Amino acid sequence: MRLYIIVLIQILIWSVFSFIKWISRSDGLLSKAILLLICSYFAFLCAQKIGFTRKKSVGITLLTLFLFFSCERLFWVVT
Repeated sequence: MRLYIIVLIQILIWSVFSFIKWISRSDGLLSKAILLLICSYFAFLCAQKIGFTRKKSVGITLLTLFLFFSCERLFWVVT
């Protein structure tokens, strides 16, 4: 159950990141990279607060990051 909750929370974090990235299209690559790092750290902290170990938190964060952006890329290619 904890895994399901943290995956939902992290998908929400990546959705907010994607929305902010879409709003700030004219920003540079450095500012988007900084925003990605901030969102990644926040997602990692959420996983640790739920009660996962550091290693598992990093793994879950990377997994949700990969899954979300893969699905996002697939969605934009299809539409």
